[in-house]
Amino acid sequence: MIKGTFSHSKSLLWALVLPLGLLLTQPAAFALVQPLDEDTPVTLSTGIGSLAAATPDDDAPKGQSCENSVIDAVVLEGCDAPFCQDKRFKEALIDFTGLASGQFVSQQLITDVLDGIKRLGLFKQAELWCVEGEDGRVAYLHLKPLLRVRKIIFKGNKHFYDSEIMDRLPLFRGDALDPSDRASKNQLEQAVDTIKRAYQEDGFASTEVSAEWKEIENSFIDVTFRIEEGIRVRVERFSFDLTATRTVENEGNLEQCPSISERDLRHWSGATTGMSVTEKAKSEVNRNLTRALRKIGFVGVKVEVKFEETRKRLVVKATYDSCYLIRFFDRKRPEPGRIGFKPVIDDSLLNALPFADSGTFDITEAELGVEEVRAWYENRGYLLADVVLDYRSRRGQFERRYISGLRQGRRAIGERPNVEFGSNVNGIITFLITKNDRNEIRKIRISGNKAISTARILEVMATKPYDFFGDAGAVLTDQVFYDLERIEALYRDEGFHHINFGGSQDVEVRQRHLEVVDNETVITYLSDGRAFKVRQPLDTSGVYLEISIDEGQQSRIGKITIDGVSQLDVSEVEKALKLHPGDPYSATRMKAARERVLRLYKSKGHPETSIEIDCAGSQEQSCGPQVPDQVDVAFTISEGALVRVGQVLVHGQRRTKSAIIHKDMPKPGEPYDAEQIARSVRSLNDLGVFDSVKVTPVSRESEQDGEAETALLVEVRENKSRFVDFVVGFEKLDDTRASDLPGYITSVLSNYMSLTDLSTTGYGKALGMALPDILFSLEVRYTDLNFLGRAKRLYVPVKYGLSMTAWDRYASFTPTYIDPRFFAKGLALRVTPFAIYDRATSRLDQAQFGAEVALSKELFPRLYGALSFETGVINTRDPEITTEYDGWRFESKVMPTLTYDRLDHPINPQNGGYLQASLAYINSLREGNFLKYELHAKGFITFRKLVTFGVSARVGGSQSFGAASRLPLQERFSLGGSRGVRGFTIDGIGQYNSDGSLKIETREGDSGQINYIKPYGGDQMFTGSLEARFPILRSINLYGSLFYDFGALADEWLEFNRMSIRHSAGLGIRYLLAGMIPICLDYGFIIDRRCRDVDRQTGACVQKEKVGNLHFGILYTF
Repeated sequence: MIKGTFSHSKSLLWALVLPLGLLLTQPAAFALVQPLDEDTPVTLSTGIGSLAAATPDDDAPKGQSCENSVIDAVVLEGCDAPFCQDKRFKEALIDFTGLASGQFVSQQLITDVLDGIKRLGLFKQAELWCVEGEDGRVAYLHLKPLLRVRKIIFKGNKHFYDSEIMDRLPLFRGDALDPSDRASKNQLEQAVDTIKRAYQEDGFASTEVSAEWKEIENSFIDVTFRIEEGIRVRVERFSFDLTATRTVENEGNLEQCPSISERDLRHWSGATTGMSVTEKAKSEVNRNLTRALRKIGFVGVKVEVKFEETRKRLVVKATYDSCYLIRFFDRKRPEPGRIGFKPVIDDSLLNALPFADSGTFDITEAELGVEEVRAWYENRGYLLADVVLDYRSRRGQFERRYISGLRQGRRAIGERPNVEFGSNVNGIITFLITKNDRNEIRKIRISGNKAISTARILEVMATKPYDFFGDAGAVLTDQVFYDLERIEALYRDEGFHHINFGGSQDVEVRQRHLEVVDNETVITYLSDGRAFKVRQPLDTSGVYLEISIDEGQQSRIGKITIDGVSQLDVSEVEKALKLHPGDPYSATRMKAARERVLRLYKSKGHPETSIEIDCAGSQEQSCGPQVPDQVDVAFTISEGALVRVGQVLVHGQRRTKSAIIHKDMPKPGEPYDAEQIARSVRSLNDLGVFDSVKVTPVSRESEQDGEAETALLVEVRENKSRFVDFVVGFEKLDDTRASDLPGYITSVLSNYMSLTDLSTTGYGKALGMALPDILFSLEVRYTDLNFLGRAKRLYVPVKYGLSMTAWDRYASFTPTYIDPRFFAKGLALRVTPFAIYDRATSRLDQAQFGAEVALSKELFPRLYGALSFETGVINTRDPEITTEYDGWRFESKVMPTLTYDRLDHPINPQNGGYLQASLAYINSLREGNFLKYELHAKGFITFRKLVTFGVSARVGGSQSFGAASRLPLQERFSLGGSRGVRGFTIDGIGQYNSDGSLKIETREGDSGQINYIKPYGGDQMFTGSLEARFPILRSINLYGSLFYDFGALADEWLEFNRMSIRHSAGLGIRYLLAGMIPICLDYGFIIDRRCRDVDRQTGACVQKEKVGNLHFGILYTF
């Protein structure tokens, strides 16, 4: 049901009375305007006419006809749509009409004006009037825009979110919609049907949907869908039953049709608890179960599916007439008789048979299964698998038996009384497979090729030789025949149109011939004029793939002629062709040459250019498959008119400034270039602001001096751009940052566990518990992806963290402004003022206030450059050394960075490499000037799409100037934990002497005593990691890992020694959220445990490192 209201009352009476009244009072010209469709009444209007039949507007200026007069001004009236309020749009629209001050208005001009407005598709009515005034004769162009959807509202929906329904609708905000128009009514009805269908597919059989609309100001319309969902019908119980159509009495030990459990029937049907009951769902259950029962040999299967609404039970009854028993046996290598065969149970092997689709089990169908079974084994590397079919069927009181297979063809073994299986069993179909050795391609041998190198041929082939670290090297016949097609295409591109493969024959169906030649097994494959051989030497499992090529005669280009060029220089066209006499001739080369010339013409503003190619051979004229040895080529070019870009009219944006869109579009007067427009559309889409960008060329009918003009109508649909996100998280605080929980908590837990132990075992003991501290964090972030309507990005995150022992662990406020196109495309600007208080994420306590400005750009493909400047004040302390902060200090940092990224995925890489180099100049008013540099490299390679190996290395150092000695505390390199060497605590690695002891420093305390301390981090650093990642349960995206990490710190490069390097190894699991975002849990073992902390009074070791540590985080360590 569709109903609606307009905010303005309009009567059909006006359509009749107003024109008649004007007829009596105004001198005017009349035009009978044709309606847009047969359901719209014809309207008689004064003036020149209207674009569509519609009710005249009372506010429209009423004047005289503009025909055969000179106008002094043009005024746009009546359009209240948002795009008409844009000054730039109005000026472009008036320019598009061709009306201007001082212009003589003819009947043809008026017709062109109204036709042009009609082609824009933005207005449902257009009228032109002229009024005499003090300033002369003014032309009023009165436009009534099409109604457009402002809001789509859903009421009554509880099962689906609004966004879920919107994703299915063929209706969007900004779409033109006039419910009085038949096409718009159909669109609304289609939307209603879409919603109903979505509910029905989810089990709501009685859902009712109605659409209401209401016109509001500014030519907008709101559409409301009212949904009465009804009751969802879902399955809570099941009943499955499989019975034979005729009863079979007890037949002793004779084999019968298999008995299928209700659990298996339900599994095969695909039915699940909670599934919605729809006709589609019941049909799927029927189809799935029918196929599954046929697959295992049941004949005459019929399935009936019913749903009992009162009990919410799905009742499935399946019947069968009889069955065949299907069995598989395989063995590794040939042996006498049936020795060595073992039963094979594999559902995918049953799926390979044709029975599930056909429901037929005769000898012909079974023999088709022989080839399918052989192909199944062949695709698993058993190229020489031998499949024998033992087919036994009942014929009345007798049994008919056939034996067929690869080596012996088919032979019948007479008839004998049937005494082996029960009366409901029609027969037994047994596949006996001798696998032989698994075959791997040792080498691909190409022979007969002279013009094209073997390396180039192998490059186009998907089949590859066996590689332990890469390809499995299996001979897949379908793939090899596809490779032969690619080889043919390669030769045709080089002018060889008569290529043949050695031993090929024209056969209707694919054939396979096996023979033994000189102690080698040779299998020849034939199909559709193509052939290849697989050769296996005696007593080896490897095979050699042989492809023999007969190249034939090469066709070359003779004379090249170009006709029809007048708008461009012939040299430009010749350069674009990239063809020369003597080059190989092929249809692909000719097509590519034509496309290059067409792109040249289109880039110069000739979109209607067409090119014909004529070929003349030495014996016959031919551009077809019968190509002679030498071909003369003639290009005849019809250039068409030069087309320039006219006005650019932008509409559909709500927040975005039109200047942002115009910035990417071609400018009026430029040659019309479709490829440039496509690049402009991609550029606008890359802003992330628009859901879609559509550019429609709207041409003018007239041409002047061989040139035409085309306006560009740019329609955009904006994405939702403003969000508020809430993120709650928690993580285990490292023991260097944590305090034990208060005693009253641990004592309660300890006593509770003691009492539980006493009640269950009779013995209880209080435990000394030291539970880890937990950091809880809450982040609220406001995001605006279209800040100020200028396609800039604004992020305003506020984050707060507390633990169970401290309320002031972490707080940050880091608003970020990003301009993705700062002055030029590809140049991005980021501005981030920040305020951070951190007592959780590192060993240091820090408070920072400042700002960072960064510029970044892709310099070359995959090479990125960035330049950042950071300034602010910072206050730090090392809580392991002192309780006092160092005091506020002012620091500035300038850092250029170069990054080369060849990774195949930014988050979950499988292959590729990454290299980043950075150099920072640091100025600290208190501590001096420094240069800090760092180089980071990592690479990944995946073997057989199974195991991914990764390697990472980082090297960093610094140089001080003047009186400065060490880097500021927060700038020093640190290692340990997820950010460096796993197994250690965060920042837990120190500097070490040559004997492996912890390097310590002495400092004078407040009372003059000497304190021994472990310094934080180092000014020089190197670290690395090796990691192997492998699937555990790929179906649920669960993976495992093994890793080895190492790293070392020092204040000077000469201070590094063998004992400076710390080592760890461990294992972990990774869950790939959405198949690509890794959530990691690692446990690292410290290989060489040493002293961790020293007594501050004596310098003696008081605590040794733990065996290892657990690390949890999102994203990989490297």
